[in-house]
Amino acid sequence: MPRIPILKLGSSVEPPPPRLATYWPALCLEGLQLGIDNVRHDVWLSPSFCKAAGSHIAHLIAKYGNVESVMSADASGSSGGKIVIAAIDCKGVVQVITSAAPTLEGGLAVAPRGFGAFGGDLMAPDELSGRIFAIAPDGKVTVVAQPPLAAGGDIGVEGVGFVPPGFMTALGGAVYFADRMTPGSPHLGSDSVLRLSSADLAAAGVQDGDMLVATEGGATMVAVRCAASCTVIPVVATPTAAHGEGHLVFTVTAPASAAPSPSPRVATPQPSGANKRSNPGFTIVAVVLVISAAALLLLRRRRG
Repeated sequence: MPRIPILKLGSSVEPPPPRLATYWPALCLEGLQLGIDNVRHDVWLSPSFCKAAGSHIAHLIAKYGNVESVMSADASGSSGGKIVIAAIDCKGVVQVITSAAPTLEGGLAVAPRGFGAFGGDLMAPDELSGRIFAIAPDGKVTVVAQPPLAAGGDIGVEGVGFVPPGFMTALGGAVYFADRMTPGSPHLGSDSVLRLSSADLAAAGVQDGDMLVATEGGATMVAVRCAASCTVIPVVATPTAAHGEGHLVFTVTAPASAAPSPSPRVATPQPSGANKRSNPGFTIVAVVLVISAAALLLLRRRRG
């Protein structure tokens, strides 16, 4: 059978891999004057505009980076006006839970098994409507509660978190919420971290396993407790100038370590009184034997 020649187009030498390098973009604004050439100094961008612009930029990055299934670090993002919820395992495998969730904020948390009918679901707040949603593993979305809190853009519920086991009953600790400085906003914020101790939560009636819900505007807070049904418990009812952002984070007081018990001291046996003093009878006998041996040695030398 005749051989069929194999044609290969191009060079047989593989091209070298691309070399990545860093660079700093530079914008030259020399010669421009304020108010001319579309450069203005009196434009104020609202927080809502900045958030919408940031979301749009993130969507473009995800689109052209070919990672549209992963829209944000919270595994939720906008796609065609809907929110995409994706699960990412430890190997980086992405599984889309739902691509039609309602509008959500970023402070998400998974409910513990004892949280009524919503145990194991993903809890997500919606600041625009003030509702708290549960997203089940099969993608089903259910309204858990709508606390009596302020609602709206940059105002409504922002983040949720679950009180850890033993936090209220034994260990104690504190819950933290970020307060972002936002110039021009009705809630200016302070670029600090807000803190509530377990004693403060206990005074409001909070229990282990409750879901804490905090708002963006004013950092007010409620607790949601679910068993056969769900109830809402006020925690921080008076709004402040704080501008809450992100998750609720808990720290648990480390239990005091038990002091090591002193190791038993082994008593050193003390010599008895009979051992402290030599027996005089044995001492005399020893002296006599030594003298006798010396005498016999002298007699042998003289005879020799």
